[in-house]
Amino acid sequence: MAEQERRLTLYRRGEARLQKLARIIERELPKGMVFVLHIGTPNPEGGVGYGGYVSNGDRAQMIAAIREAADTLEARGDVPPGAPIPAGRA
Repeated sequence: MAEQERRLTLYRRGEARLQKLARIIERELPKGMVFVLHIGTPNPEGGVGYGGYVSNGDRAQMIAAIREAADTLEARGDVPPGAPIPAGRA
């Protein structure tokens, strides 16, 4: 139980900074771009223990974008970090 509590504390510390990060990201991106930032704590069993996100886009649009990105990364695991992920090209 101590490990789960540690991950929850870590997540809450990150979550508290998400809105600040969102303002910084939005200020730095060209006008008209949308973003989603996902955070999480490692889970020894795989995946994320606790996760959260912040975005400046429409919720449905961001969910679709995350799904498209995940599908593309699964289909072509060689997409370099920072490279564009074309919509619907998985």
